[in-house]
Amino acid sequence: MRGYTRIAAAAVTLALAVSTAACGSSGGGDNKKPSDTNGSSTSAAPLADFKTLTGESTTVTFDSTFLSELTKLRVFPAAVAPATLSGNSGTFPIKSGHATVNAKGTNPAVTGEVTHSGGIQLTANGTKVALRDFVLTLGKESTLKGQVVLNGSPFGSSPITFFDVDTSTMTTPVTGSGTATLSGATVYVAADAATALNAAFDLTGTANALPTGEHALKVGVATIKLAGK
Repeated sequence: MRGYTRIAAAAVTLALAVSTAACGSSGGGDNKKPSDTNGSSTSAAPLADFKTLTGESTTVTFDSTFLSELTKLRVFPAAVAPATLSGNSGTFPIKSGHATVNAKGTNPAVTGEVTHSGGIQLTANGTKVALRDFVLTLGKESTLKGQVVLNGSPFGSSPITFFDVDTSTMTTPVTGSGTATLSGATVYVAADAATALNAAFDLTGTANALPTGEHALKVGVATIKLAGK
């Protein structure tokens, strides 16, 4: 049961937090494509340019320290289909969006907006928190946002930023015909997410409260698999 609690909690912040899968560096920027204000200043041809994403997924392998911290919450997780939880990771299918994988050495490495299906529902002491409708914004400052539903009703300002994602730690993207795999992005619990999670489970001001500082809690490492045209 403890293993499931950890995964659930991990997945919980994956939604509740943002900031995730899941791609962006900790620098500044907005959420538009390279041709817009968030774009790269380089003229080098991108490694891949998906005008329309048609599938694949974002998988987050949770950090052991993060899992240990979340066991304090004593939550019981369940995946909201078609998302899945397995071992120490959570996988969230991609259903739409657009993304550009820029040439090596370009900052940001990836730009775009990726919409996911499914989510996570966490239950603790009769309280049910559903994290859903994840949208991953990629750029110089990448975040994963979504909607939080507390006991069947919207909670907080939507969308809430769940994770902050640093793509500067990614390895060189692997691209193929209509596909791209981005590995190694580091995911952190966003301050807004930690605050919302603490409030939802009445943890604010307690010893078990999640830290709310910037990049105070590492969630894990994300692998983003893109497919499109």
